[in-house]
Amino acid sequence: MVVASKAGSPQHPAPHHNVKANPTVDILAPGGRSGRYVGHEVDGEERARLWEKVNDLYAGYDVYQGRPGARRIPLIVFSPLYSLKLLTLVLGWLPNITTWQPGPAPPLPRPRRATNV
Repeated sequence: MVVASKAGSPQHPAPHHNVKANPTVDILAPGGRSGRYVGHEVDGEERARLWEKVNDLYAGYDVYQGRPGARRIPLIVFSPLYSLKLLTLVLGWLPNITTWQPGPAPPLPRPRRATNV
């Protein structure tokens, strides 16, 4: 999960814009968790639950959120792409993804520097 806080700045950080533009990403992580993932911004009850957890880890997020003029800090959750492929095999459909095709994963586009809006 990524907390797109940018220390409470009025603008979203560039990685937030990148994931919104192309949610399929390659993540390098220890413990055999590296791979291709799909990110999405959470809201509602899921966001409330995760917001509480991230604030247990770092209380500064509540401080950032409380700054004057602060935007709502996005929480982006990443799911392994292989679990989405499994859904396709089991259920015969792939929810919320319209560009994925069966077979090897296509190469990711080169990252572009996002401009803060």
